[in-house]
Amino acid sequence: MTKNIAKDFQQPLTRIEGKEEWKVKIYANLKRMREYISKNNTRLEEEKLIQDKLHRKLNESKQKTFGWMKKQAEEARLDEILPQESNQKKSAGSIGKTMVLNSTYLVSKEDRENFARVVRFLEKEYKSMGLSFESTGPKVPYNFLSAK
Repeated sequence: MTKNIAKDFQQPLTRIEGKEEWKVKIYANLKRMREYISKNNTRLEEEKLIQDKLHRKLNESKQKTFGWMKKQAEEARLDEILPQESNQKKSAGSIGKTMVLNSTYLVSKEDRENFARVVRFLEKEYKSMGLSFESTGPKVPYNFLSAK
């Protein structure tokens, strides 16, 4: 029985060996994003249509960026997505913005720079749209450690 317990704890440790945890949060400046959408429309649209486009664009950006970062990581997880600004804790760079993605990635130490490069690329790609990225790491991969 002792061997089974030891094995249960050893497997998760083996899975995270040589890896580190990175957290990425994406914030949207909704006013700037709305202006971007309005500016790129060829005709005037009702407020409801602009709001619908804003939500679609936020969702599309969230899925695309998470997918790109996930490809660079061993594992990825969405922590929590908080769509309303009033429910969020504010970090220094996030005041006046809404968090649209809160995610954690398990990245091998060898892929650390590739992961950081993807985050920087996505930040440049979406900056004009009003999205900003906050990346922290490396950390001990505690979010990926659990006894099964």
